[in-house]
Amino acid sequence: TAFIGCGKAKVQVYYDVEENSDYPRTVAILPFSYDPEIAESKRPNAILRELFFYYFSYLGYTDMPLDTVDQKVASSIKPESNFGDVPIGELRKKLGTDAVVRGHVLNATNFTAGIYAETSIKAKVEMIDLRTGEVLWETEHNELNSSSIATPSVVDMIKGQTANSEIKEAYQKVAESFALKVLEKIPDPSRVRQHEVHLPNIISVE
Repeated sequence: TAFIGCGKAKVQVYYDVEENSDYPRTVAILPFSYDPEIAESKRPNAILRELFFYYFSYLGYTDMPLDTVDQKVASSIKPESNFGDVPIGELRKKLGTDAVVRGHVLNATNFTAGIYAETSIKAKVEMIDLRTGEVLWETEHNELNSSSIATPSVVDMIKGQTANSEIKEAYQKVAESFALKVLEKIPDPSRVRQHEVHLPNIISVE
């Protein structure tokens, strides 16, 4: 059998769009940090950040490209930092955005042992208003993808374990599920920014 997920993500929302007319519009997703026990070469923190940004970009925020964020903060922030030691005022000065998303990978697993294969990512993610220092929402979620001998056939089991052995692809699959579950629960300002967004209109068809 194959199993993915650890239930729905539990997101604590402190300020919603309807409750705050000045809800952040521009957002930068900071580099995600990771616990020292996690091998840097596996890059689960970078993979989760990239997938999170990809789907976050569909919401009604104005997003700063990841490479731009990295260039602006690289001079003063270490890769292993979780940005907790960086003053909010400094981040706002460097980035110029209303808010930031900060993530920290607590644990990441990827292994295949006999008849069992597992990949997981456990992380904390939060969004902070740089103008006030307030945490707008936060979550700690664990996403798991596992498979065992109980698959319909041995061939399916082997395919599952082979896929799991491709570390980057395995982490991407789990990171995608993680991001989608979290983003489903966070505030989306698109419905209050309709006057700011001008979609293209079809004038004629030839």
